[in-house]
Amino acid sequence: MPQPFAPEIFSAESRFGFHLHTSLHFSPDGQEIYFTHQDQEPLKLTIHVVKQKDGVWRDPQVAPFSGTYDDNCEMISSDGQRLYFTSNRPLSGSGEPEGEFGIWFVEREG
Repeated sequence: MPQPFAPEIFSAESRFGFHLHTSLHFSPDGQEIYFTHQDQEPLKLTIHVVKQKDGVWRDPQVAPFSGTYDDNCEMISSDGQRLYFTSNRPLSGSGEPEGEFGIWFVEREG
């Protein structure tokens, strides 16, 4: 029988009230979850991360690389070292968002 996963985090009734825009993406070790949250007013797409520590899922946080531009459609590499995503961030790294989404990645450090 299907069961809800972490409804205290991933449900409209949770204190976070997340409107998920993507599926949940688990790190290969199962200790992190990445997903895109969509704010409605104003429309904004932000990648969040939830980490598990001592068997407990912690509060979601905006991923360190996200939050300025619209970021979306994240996917973790099989070795867990890269996270690919789409974004409307400018190629220069600053300034006004692009009109189109491009494919970007970040690499894990440490």
